[in-house]
Amino acid sequence: MKTIALIMAGGKGERFYPASRNLLPKQFLSLGADNETMIQKTVNRIRDLVYPQDIFVLTNKNYLSLVKEQLKDVPTENIVLEPLSKNTAPAIELGVEIAKRKYDDAKVIVLPSDHIIKDEVEFRRILKMATQFVENKESILTIGIKPTEPNDGYGYIKISDSQEISKVAEFKEKPTIEVAKQYVESGNYLWNAGMFIFTIKSIDNAFKKYMSNQHKLLTESLDNFPKVESISIDYGIMEKADNVYCIKGDFAWDDVGSWNALKRINGEDENQNTILNDKTVLVNSTNVTIKGTNKKLITGVGLKDIVIVETDDVILVANKNELSDIKKLTAKIKEKQLDEYL
Repeated sequence: MKTIALIMAGGKGERFYPASRNLLPKQFLSLGADNETMIQKTVNRIRDLVYPQDIFVLTNKNYLSLVKEQLKDVPTENIVLEPLSKNTAPAIELGVEIAKRKYDDAKVIVLPSDHIIKDEVEFRRILKMATQFVENKESILTIGIKPTEPNDGYGYIKISDSQEISKVAEFKEKPTIEVAKQYVESGNYLWNAGMFIFTIKSIDNAFKKYMSNQHKLLTESLDNFPKVESISIDYGIMEKADNVYCIKGDFAWDDVGSWNALKRINGEDENQNTILNDKTVLVNSTNVTIKGTNKKLITGVGLKDIVIVETDDVILVANKNELSDIKKLTAKIKEKQLDEYL
């Protein structure tokens, strides 16, 4: 059975302002020194498993030119344009319905386009095992990441045993940090990474059973997409289905949730600084992250716990401990009617 991929690339990436903009969201940016964008990394790491003609990209209609420019060997007809954002369950079924026109059945790998994975060899081993599992057993498989720390920014998956692939006992929403510590100490919980593996027929059966209205609308006509409910695949399918399994992943995964991820991705110097700008001079500065355009000299004196991001028209200076408020910043910019900077 053929293996295909659905790459989810419709998000706005607001937490990566000002590099991520309305017409250039995070997945189309390079956040490392190699100039390879996040969506290019996502596709390149599965090339040994999926042919380019079997890769489908689910994205916003405004990003068509970006996808075509950055993924030149993915056929244009495989770029699935969402007329508006409707969360992951409608997006995935939209991709599946289009794939059904091309394949009677296939193994499907669903991946976000904006994650970093450092151990790509281990990642591909996990995907191979996962695709073999769903081919032999009607099931929906999710990848759970072995936690490296208590983290209240992720959802968690409770697994039923210690096998590499085990039945999912329960999905947990983002916990408090105290509860996250209990999860990690128990050894029975994994981070929910939002990566899924199934066959076309198994997910089609699940949509029909658990999201019947959406399934009816989209099988009748893809033009009905705006009519479906905005809901995540976790709420719509994963938390209801009785054939959901989890495969453990330990391949240095990072969901790149904020500018703080640049240090984890790119490392740091002897002063704990991460500098992604060719011309930068710092004095008495520690734990500073700088991403520039390489067009300007960026200087700093006595800085600590600061992120500086320079684009052609905006400069962000932010405390590393307050990066969660970037959405408040963009809301303030909109309130001041400075939309040309968004």
